[in-house]
Amino acid sequence: MIAATNSEMKNALAAHAELRCDDRKLYLAIGFKILEQFRRSYGENRSLEAAPGLYFRHDEFTESVCCLLQPMLVGWDAYYVPTWFSGGLDYFVAVSHDLFVDINFRTREMHERSVEILRGHDWVRPLMK
Repeated sequence: MIAATNSEMKNALAAHAELRCDDRKLYLAIGFKILEQFRRSYGENRSLEAAPGLYFRHDEFTESVCCLLQPMLVGWDAYYVPTWFSGGLDYFVAVSHDLFVDINFRTREMHERSVEILRGHDWVRPLMK
């Protein structure tokens, strides 16, 4: 995981996932501290204001999900944008401070595959319409 400025995020070429927290007004002290300590554990000392994006390598999926859960729990706006080695962007996740999560799919095929996977989890079935 590395933190990145806006220009650094535009120039990234490797497979990665990006997590960006955009709503500065909603940072709560506890959530902010947890994310700050997570970033420091990777040697990143810049503030979220200076480097609001986080890049994760292909082998850091668990770490990227840990950081995605933080905005959900605290109530921040955030975007999770995985990019695959093939260069494809099949979906992205938008977390809202209004307590909902949108998963946006590029193709109907990816949407149908994802719905099939999610329906396989008992806890998700009641949430799906």
